[in-house]
Amino acid sequence: TGGAGGNGGAAIGSVTTRSGATSGVAEARVAGGNGAGPGTNGEPWLSGNYANTGNGGDATSVANVYVTGAASAEASAYATGGNGVENYGASGSDSRGGRAIARGYGQSDTGAVTVLAVATNGVAGRFPPAAGSTELINAVSGSTSGTLTLTQRAQGAAHGYSAGDGISSLTLSDNRASRLSATVEAIGGAASGEHGVSGSG
Repeated sequence: TGGAGGNGGAAIGSVTTRSGATSGVAEARVAGGNGAGPGTNGEPWLSGNYANTGNGGDATSVANVYVTGAASAEASAYATGGNGVENYGASGSDSRGGRAIARGYGQSDTGAVTVLAVATNGVAGRFPPAAGSTELINAVSGSTSGTLTLTQRAQGAAHGYSAGDGISSLTLSDNRASRLSATVEAIGGAASGEHGVSGSG
C-alpha cells in the first residue's frame, strides 16, 4: 500500500483597522490548504490498494474596524476550509473537508457600520460517514449610534453521500443604533452520490 496523503495546512488570518479618516475598511480572506491523495501499489481507481487521504486544512478569518466620529466602518471576514480527497482504492479511507470560522466587528461613534462574516467548509470525500456542519453563532457584531448592518452566512460542506448542514444563529441586543438591519443565512451543502442526502440550512 502506498503512503498516506498529507493533510492540508490550517490557515488563520486577522486584520484590524483603526482609523480617524472618513471611513475604515478591513477585509480578511482565509483559505485552508487542500488535502493530498495517497500513494498506491496498484493501478488507479478500484484495482489499487490506497492508504488514507489527507484532510482539508481548517480556516479562521477575523476582521475588525474601529473608527471615530461620523466615519463609516466596513468589516468583512471570509473563511473557506480546504478540500478533502476522495479515495478510489480498494483500501484506505476518504478525508474530511476543512472547517471554517469567520468573525467580524465594526465600531463607529455615529457613522454607518457594516459587518459581514462568511464561512464555507471544505468539500469532504465520498465515503466518510458525513460531511461536517458549518456553524456561525453570533459571528458578527458592531457598535454605532448610526446605521448598523450585520450579515452572517454559513455554507455546509459538500459530500458524496451526506452533505453538511449550514447553521447560522444571531442574537442581538442593541439600544444605540438608530437603525438596525440583521441578515442570517444558512445554506446546506450539496450531495453528489447516487443516494446522496443534501445538507439543510
